[in-house]
Amino acid sequence: MPDLERAKNPELEKEAPVSFEIFYGAHGSAKDIEGLSARLTDADIFIPELLAWTPIHRSVYRGISAGILTPKVAVQRFAAGRDQFTLSTDVVLKMFEMIYNTHKPIAFTDVPYGHPIARRQIQLNYSGFPINRNFYQTLQNAKNHIRDQAAVDLERENYIVSHLQPTVDQVLDENPLLKNKQNVRALLFHGTAHTRIHHALKRSGSEVEAHFCHKPYVYPFSAEAERRYMFGKEVDDELAARSFMELTVFFPGLQKFTRDFSKIQKYVRIALSKFTLHEIEANFNFQMKYGSQDLFLSQLAEKRIIVPQLEDDIDQFLELSEDA
Repeated sequence: MPDLERAKNPELEKEAPVSFEIFYGAHGSAKDIEGLSARLTDADIFIPELLAWTPIHRSVYRGISAGILTPKVAVQRFAAGRDQFTLSTDVVLKMFEMIYNTHKPIAFTDVPYGHPIARRQIQLNYSGFPINRNFYQTLQNAKNHIRDQAAVDLERENYIVSHLQPTVDQVLDENPLLKNKQNVRALLFHGTAHTRIHHALKRSGSEVEAHFCHKPYVYPFSAEAERRYMFGKEVDDELAARSFMELTVFFPGLQKFTRDFSKIQKYVRIALSKFTLHEIEANFNFQMKYGSQDLFLSQLAEKRIIVPQLEDDIDQFLELSEDA
C-alpha cells in the first residue's frame, strides 16, 4: 500500500473535472455537523466517512438520498447493520436529514467491513489499554495504544486516498449527466483527525478545500497525541498523562451532562492544562492506594476549576475562562 506522505496516487494526478471539498466534523452531537448542510447543497457527490461499511449501509444512504427511506426509519436500519463502530445517533440522524430526498449520488471510499484494516481498528476500539499500579507503566501502555491507533489510521487514510478517484470515476460512469458537467464537486465528510487526506489531495494537484465544524477547532489531548504519532513525532509523558486523564476521568464524567463535544473538549483542554505531570502522578497514586478521588477534587478546587453538576456549570466555567 502506498505511503501517504511520500507516494502520489497516479489516478489522482490525472486531470479530471472534479474538485474536492472536505468537511471535518466531530462525531459527538448534531451540533458538530451543522455546517455540513451548506456544503452539501453545492455538492454533486457525497462521500461520508464510514469505517467497516457494508452493502446495507450503501443501500440505506442511497435510499435516503432518493427519498425512499425517511431519516428516522433509516437510522433504525443503519443501526441494525452496524453494531461494531458507530457515530452517535444524533450525528447520523442529522446527516440523514441533510441528505434526505436530495437525489445526490452517495459513495464510500472508507475501509469496508471484513477488511484487515477495519478488523484491527475495531479491535483497538474495544481493547483499550491496561491500567496497573505503576504510573509510568500505565503511561507507556497508553502511548502504545495511541501509537497503534495512529498506525491503523495511517493505513486507513492510505486506503481512502487510493480509492477516491476510482470511486468518483465509477459514480460518473453511473451518472452520465454528472460526467458531462464542467466541474463536479465531491464532498467528503471526515472526523477532524484525518487532515492528512486534505494534505495528500493538495500535494497530488487536486483542487481541494477543507472546512472545520468549529473555528478555532480544539483537539482533545488524546487526538493531539495520535496526530503527533501520525506525523512522525513523539509523545512525551505530560501529553500522555493528560490524554490518560482525559479518556478515563474527564470524558466519561462530562458526557453525563452534555453531548456537545465542542464544550467538553474546551473544558477538558482548559482544566487539564492546569495540571502538571507531577500532580497527575500524585493523583493517580492516591487513587490506586485509597480508591478515592479526594485528592483530585481538592486539586480542582485549588485551581478554581468548577466541577460540573449540570451543563450550565460547564458553560459558566468556559465563560469565566474567557474573561480571565
